[in-house]
Amino acid sequence: MKKSTRIFIIASSGTARKNIFSLIDRKLGLSVCGTAPDVNIGLAKVSMPKYRPDIIILELFSLEHEYLRKIDNLGIFFPMIIISSFHKEDIFSAFFNRTQPNFSFQAMRILEVRDVEKNIDDKRFQVKLNQYVFSLAQKKRSTKGKFSELDYFQKQAETKEPTNQINEFSDILIIIGASAGSTEAILFILSEIPPEYPPILIIIHSNSEDNTSFFVKWLITLYPYLDIQIAVDGQQLSPKQIYFAPGDKRCVIQRRNKNNVIRIDTGNPDQIYKPSINEMFSSSAEIYKSRIMGIVLSGLNASDVLDGARKIIKTGGVVITEHESTSKLTNMPKSVHKAGLSTENLPLYKIPAILRKRGFI
Repeated sequence: MKKSTRIFIIASSGTARKNIFSLIDRKLGLSVCGTAPDVNIGLAKVSMPKYRPDIIILELFSLEHEYLRKIDNLGIFFPMIIISSFHKEDIFSAFFNRTQPNFSFQAMRILEVRDVEKNIDDKRFQVKLNQYVFSLAQKKRSTKGKFSELDYFQKQAETKEPTNQINEFSDILIIIGASAGSTEAILFILSEIPPEYPPILIIIHSNSEDNTSFFVKWLITLYPYLDIQIAVDGQQLSPKQIYFAPGDKRCVIQRRNKNNVIRIDTGNPDQIYKPSINEMFSSSAEIYKSRIMGIVLSGLNASDVLDGARKIIKTGGVVITEHESTSKLTNMPKSVHKAGLSTENLPLYKIPAILRKRGFI
């Protein structure tokens, strides 16, 4: 007998809980194992074996800091679907500005609805809700509860059947330049990567070779569905690969035998920044021209980003800088923006959307 997916509903009123309950499609093997009127009671109940769910559906009715903090604590343990009348961007903004969100790295899906107190007769909304509950639960089972994998399945559920996208992605490159204070930003962006994506190369300043290796191993445990690796010399750039430039090494992109490859060496002993964002941005822009996007996240080392960003803009590429409202250390992104080299200056939670809008993922 097929195991049913257990859903726990948290909503402020009996009417709201009843309306959400009515949307659950039992034909998909979904069942409601319990309900609660607020997050505190919900936390207490889901810790009991009797109410332990696979998925939580929660009505978000406030953006107050304390309320968001409680939801964030809940999101550590369970994949969650939030139903709210607030706009998705406002919810992301509230979480990023008022708390240190765990949900960035966990499975959370936000569905907008005008009023959960009223009967929700929107068929599309009902289908989408059940689709995400079902797909999240399926992925949870297939990965034995590794919730960090579920963001991938959320994206997969809304992605159309694959076409020739992989071939198109062969000629696109995303480079992320980051430094101190960028860990959470990198985690958030990786959690938003869809099933099909172009090569992504990430450079982190101030990281030794050992630190980079430790960080990449940790990311692999968080996102086992992504192909994350430390780049090696002579490696060909391929779609659906995420490469980290090794610490304490010079790293550039070169054209060899009609392929774009990563070149790594020890570089000049006097070179301050290894790997260098300037060198990576510049060498890649020479090859990819308008098909490159450089993303500048939190960091202190403003001197090693301007020349590379200028080269990307000059060759027709795109430069995205993280807005100071979410950047922990603003020197790097702010210097690029002030120099007029930023195509878009966005808070972190808006960066994945612009990647999709511009066709990079």
